[in-house]
Amino acid sequence: PILDFFGVSVKVVDMVARVDEQQCLAKHVERFSDPLQFRLGGGIHLKLPAWASSCGWTTRDDAMLLLGIYYHGFGRWEDIRLDSRLGLEIKMAPPASQAQDDSKHLPKSSQLRTRVMALLKKIMEAGSRLSSQASAKLTKEKAASGSRARKSPSTPKVPLKLSAQRVSKLMEGVHSVLKKLRALQYRDDIPNEVVKEKIKKYIVQIGAHIDRLSAGLDPASIPQLWSHVSSYSSLSGDRLASIYSRLKAIPANGPRS
Repeated sequence: PILDFFGVSVKVVDMVARVDEQQCLAKHVERFSDPLQFRLGGGIHLKLPAWASSCGWTTRDDAMLLLGIYYHGFGRWEDIRLDSRLGLEIKMAPPASQAQDDSKHLPKSSQLRTRVMALLKKIMEAGSRLSSQASAKLTKEKAASGSRARKSPSTPKVPLKLSAQRVSKLMEGVHSVLKKLRALQYRDDIPNEVVKEKIKKYIVQIGAHIDRLSAGLDPASIPQLWSHVSSYSSLSGDRLASIYSRLKAIPANGPRS
């Protein structure tokens, strides 16, 4: 079906697809505290187009082009080109009315559209994989929890289960650290050893916060807090808690592993 969108005929299926793509793109961009640090990572790889070598186009330019879509909307090529934050003014062709001989080698709107469509497709596929992995992890944790419950049916006391809203409120104090932990999963521009040390640092900060909270909580509620942390990491809550316990046991001036 065709929709009359403010005087412009638009296919409904295309409009829905653009909305879904924008929402998925927003999730990837907003993982970074500074949007200009946004880069494609997490298994999102796409060979550079044939025209890339003629204008020095790089994977960073791919990220900035997508960030331009996030800022200005799909198809707003001139707004994106002139946005000084993105640094694409000399890498994108100006409108035909302003084109000069020295800009003939630059990608035009049709080429940029093709590139953006391919990049968004990759991001959508990556989003689907992450959702599937998170769902599988949650199903596995529920099954393990159910198994433990069946093994101990005579538990004398049912621990107070915290609501998701309550958990989020309790973890507000380290929300910025959690965002940094999640962003590290999409960084492929820094050495693995640096990533490893940063992850250790963030887990220690988060664990110390949970330790402070534990004084006023039912001990059985603590795994819920670590489960919340796991939503910002590829590791399970139990695994994160175990790593923190080991790191906490290492003296401040002791050896690092």
